[in-house]
Amino acid sequence: MMVHKITEQNLLRDRHVLGKGWNGTYGGYFSDLTIANRFVDAAVPHFFKKGNKNIDIVYACAGNGFLGEVFCQRLQELGANPSLTLIEASKEHLAQNANSKTHKINADLLEVKLARQFDVAIMRSSLDYFPTNQLQREALRCIARHLKPGGVLFNQCAALGTARERNLVDKCYGATISKIGKRHFQCDADISKIYYATGFGEVQKIGSAKNLVLTHEDYAKRYKIGAKDIATIRKIIRSAAFKHPNVRLTQKGYMITFHYPIYAARK
Repeated sequence: MMVHKITEQNLLRDRHVLGKGWNGTYGGYFSDLTIANRFVDAAVPHFFKKGNKNIDIVYACAGNGFLGEVFCQRLQELGANPSLTLIEASKEHLAQNANSKTHKINADLLEVKLARQFDVAIMRSSLDYFPTNQLQREALRCIARHLKPGGVLFNQCAALGTARERNLVDKCYGATISKIGKRHFQCDADISKIYYATGFGEVQKIGSAKNLVLTHEDYAKRYKIGAKDIATIRKIIRSAAFKHPNVRLTQKGYMITFHYPIYAARK
C-alpha cells in the first residue's frame, strides 16, 4: 500500500486507539447509534427515491465502517440493495468490520485509484486529518473522481464557530505535533468554499450532528499527552487575543467544543 507521509504520521499518533480501541474513543461518540442516525436521517432524503434499488456507496477514511453499515441498513429498510466499500489506511480498523458483504480496501485516500465509480460517498470527521488546504482539496478531488456524474458526497466535518477559533485550535494541535499531530479544521463560515474549490457544483448544509465536547483528559486518553503538553496548550489558549466560547480554559486543563455540520456536495 502506498502511504502519504501525512497518513503515515497520523496512523503512528493514533496507534493507541487503532482497531478494537476505537469504539471507546471520545466517550464512544463515533460508535453511538443515535449520533450515526443523525447523519443518516440528514443524508438519505437528499438522494434516495422510492424504487431505487442498486446503490453503490463508498466510505472514505472509514475506520471500522460503523457509519457505513448503519447507512446501508437504513437503505435496506427502505427496499434498496446497497453495496458498501470502505477505504481505510488502518488495517487494524478494517479488521474490526465483520460484515463479509462489505468490500474493504486498505488504502490511503490520497493515493487510491479504483477502476469504478459510486453513487454516494460518505465521510465523517476525517477531513481535518489532511492538515493543509491543498491536502484537503486533494482528498476531496479523489472522492469526486470516484463519484458517478450526479453522485453526491455527504460529509460531517469537525468545525469551529469562527476562523479565529479554528486557527486557535489548529495551533493547539500543532503545539503537540509529536503526539497529536497537525490538524486543519473547518469553520462554520467557510465550509462550503472547499467543496466548490474542488469541483463540486452544488453544495448544501443539510443538518447537524451532536456537538463533540473534548477536554484535556480526552486527549490524554487518546494520545497520551502529559502535564507539559497540557500546560503548553493552556498557554496558547490563555494568550489568545479574543475570548472564544468553544475554546476555553478549565480549572486544570482546557475544553474544546466541535460543531458537526453535515453537508451534501453534488458532483
